[in-house]
Amino acid sequence: MNKTKKSNSSMNICHFLISGGFGGIERQVHSLTEEQSKKNSVGVIFGMRGGIFEERIKTLHNVSTTVLNLKNGVDLSLSAIIKAIRFIEEYDIIHIHSINYVILVAAVLTKKKIIFTFHGITHLRRKLGLRDRFKYHSLSFFANHVFCELTAVSLFMKKMTVEKLGIHKNIKVVYNITPSVSDKQKNRLNIRNRLYLHKDNILILSYGRIVHNKRMEMLLDAAAHLKCLGIESVKWLIIGDGPEKASLIEKASAMNLQTAVTFLGFKSNIFEYINAADLCVFPFRQEPFGIVALEAMTLGKPAFVMMDSGGLVEVISPVNDCYYVAFNVENLCNKIIGFVNDPGAFSRDKEAFIRRARDFEPQKISMCYEKLYRRVNLRN
Repeated sequence: MNKTKKSNSSMNICHFLISGGFGGIERQVHSLTEEQSKKNSVGVIFGMRGGIFEERIKTLHNVSTTVLNLKNGVDLSLSAIIKAIRFIEEYDIIHIHSINYVILVAAVLTKKKIIFTFHGITHLRRKLGLRDRFKYHSLSFFANHVFCELTAVSLFMKKMTVEKLGIHKNIKVVYNITPSVSDKQKNRLNIRNRLYLHKDNILILSYGRIVHNKRMEMLLDAAAHLKCLGIESVKWLIIGDGPEKASLIEKASAMNLQTAVTFLGFKSNIFEYINAADLCVFPFRQEPFGIVALEAMTLGKPAFVMMDSGGLVEVISPVNDCYYVAFNVENLCNKIIGFVNDPGAFSRDKEAFIRRARDFEPQKISMCYEKLYRRVNLRN
């Protein structure tokens, strides 16, 4: 899209993403850009071409985009630097959402004011290789000495960033945005019938990339525990793909849970499955934030997380005084049994979940960033 002049009170904001692929960071930048473009001039730079959110962002009104065509995340192409410099010349604030040397060099050479957001800790959960160590040492240097302001998507993420990266500068917490949900959800019976559920079955849903920290195996342990207690009405649906999916399916078979647990691959229409479910359980460990919780909450679905779920706890805990935060598998099962024995419990906290999801509405989160941008823009 071509740049459009805004009012004198508006700002020129440029976001940077490595790519527009399907992911939580990309979705958040899309939501933030969509809201900010209502009254500001907004640009988005993609390091590499492709992805569903590149296409979605390109369709937004009053948003300009460019692609640097980098070969990878550490490509330091001179032509890409020149292209980035030309694009960001008209912007006051450069908001970077993932570390990249091309955009850093371009922003420094043009003396632009940089905001950096810490979205995730994926690489901090594993032993760092030589490239990882260089990347995080450089990120720590830029965070402490170059970036004007730092934000993190949760208190947990802030704590982890300070501990793991040695950040000395103040980090402001600005939470993620609740994803927009279509009002037109299919009748929940369509999917429940497709899953061969009886009307008295309780469907528990969990979804996400099936990797180590998502701990989907805890769902199998919970299913086995309920089965041992003779509770057959609870059915489990796990949606997603990932490197640990095959072993998870194999474990479910070894535990004789084929009739209790169903596995499906990635679904773009996840809200239809949330709508069809009765409960959601996200046993993830040390999540930076946990957009999955917002997706469930916005439809008023009860959503359980674990005590060590990081940012997910911050999102869920205000509802019913931490009732939806479980200590372990047995405690989780006891809470689920409470729903089995009391059907009215499914609607008891529905409005509380919906209200909590509204705390993360686009207007509120965008306003937090706007205050930060304006404070930075006033500096010499």
